[in-house]
Amino acid sequence: MNGELVDIHGQPLRQSMGYSGGGSGFGGQMAEWLPAPESADVALLPSIHLGNARADDLVRNNGIASNAVEIHKDHIVGHMFRLSYRPNWRWLGMPEADSHAFIEDVEAAWMEYCDPVFGTMDVEGRRSFTEFIREGVGVHTFNGEILSSPYGMRNPRHYSGRNSKPSARSVSVHPVMVPAIVLCVPGWK
Repeated sequence: MNGELVDIHGQPLRQSMGYSGGGSGFGGQMAEWLPAPESADVALLPSIHLGNARADDLVRNNGIASNAVEIHKDHIVGHMFRLSYRPNWRWLGMPEADSHAFIEDVEAAWMEYCDPVFGTMDVEGRRSFTEFIREGVGVHTFNGEILSSPYGMRNPRHYSGRNSKPSARSVSVHPVMVPAIVLCVPGWK
């Protein structure tokens, strides 16, 4: 006996206990699996447009997938986007008892701001902050990202003509594709 420790298969313990992620597996089942060492973005780029189109089509035309997105939004956001505000009361210079009352006031104001019955925050005056967050979670679920652009409506009654209510609008992350036949039409701009 040479004094070397072995495992139950007779392999040296140092070899069997070490990392073998590049090995062939227990029965050789991973011997032919040779993925390229690349990032997830590089692996997705060749088929990203087809994958996004399939995801859009699936969510749009399949009831199960569409409801799965809705259930995901319900589990993440729910019917109301609640603020979990826990400030450092020592840093704010207030007693701990006063900080609890302050937290309740801030959370109550936030609930009123996010409630679609009392307030809307978008330019059109239609959606609350909760609805914006639900839309973002839903788009991110099947698209992987959400894009919003700043937007403001001009108020004709405002004396300076400046944007009176700045907000954000969600926009599609897919590039706008114009069919090639439209580009050939004379006078098309």
